Amino acid sequence: MKGKLLGENKIMLADFKLGERVEAPGALDLPLDLAIALLKGPNNRINLAVPVRGDLGNPSFDYGFVIRSALVDVVRRIVTSPFRFLAGSEEDTEQLRKVEFEPGSDDIEPSQREQLDILSEAIKQRPEIELVVRGSYDAHVDGKSLRRQQVRRDVLAEADILVEEGEDSDFMAFGNVDIQKALERLLARRSEGGAAEFADTYKKQTGREPDRVNPLLGLFGRGSSDREFYEAMFDRLVELQPLSDGELEALATSRAKAITAALRRAGVDSKQVTVGDIEAVTGKPGEAVVAELSLRTVPAEN
Repeated sequence: MKGKLLGENKIMLADFKLGERVEAPGALDLPLDLAIALLKGPNNRINLAVPVRGDLGNPSFDYGFVIRSALVDVVRRIVTSPFRFLAGSEEDTEQLRKVEFEPGSDDIEPSQREQLDILSEAIKQRPEIELVVRGSYDAHVDGKSLRRQQVRRDVLAEADILVEEGEDSDFMAFGNVDIQKALERLLARRSEGGAAEFADTYKKQTGREPDRVNPLLGLFGRGSSDREFYEAMFDRLVELQPLSDGELEALATSRAKAITAALRRAGVDSKQVTVGDIEAVTGKPGEAVVAELSLRTVPAEN
């Protein structure tokens, strides 16, 4: 369009350092050290294409001001969405800044490992960038899962059933007579009314008489067909199960260690990865628990 400036200004910077931070009217309040560390390529240079827009017919047009404003916009976009910049995409790549865990678990799923591999490649090319990993836990979601895991272990131990390696950690054979008897014994020890009182409560809530395992038939390996009743009994034991002090914090720490280990296996220098503070988060039941990642410049060595 006539009189309109529409173009791109290429900027190359090399061998420079930021001076001491000073307070000045109109000064940029941006983490420029982070922006520079992100922009630097393997050759320690910055090559930046800055889009330039303006009206040449405007008497107040100032090319230098246009360039500076465009540069500020580029830097602001980088520091406000650094993970998107690392991915080199305009798509929603903020997924790179978080790692999702199944409730009660510190295992990194394959899809999350792929994200960490992408992030690792970007970090390795920028030695001045440090990744801060904050382990997280959800008191409600993780707490319930940890209690379920403990009750499952207790039930299997009570039933004298060995767990095979690789077995589903959430599976419970509620139709198994030994499991049913173990559930009743545990409930008898952990609540005053035991299985009998629980059966009465269950009848009032569901409107039907539960079918409990017959003590005599149980001796011959015949259990109850009422799986729903024993599932409800298991859930009651989960409600009664306490969490030990520091168990949630230990899970969060273990998650942070799992992330840092994955990054280091991918070749990221140990100086570029650090574990931050543990973070308590709140999500929805059934959803993954998110551990957040953040970026900063590698602290200068004394």
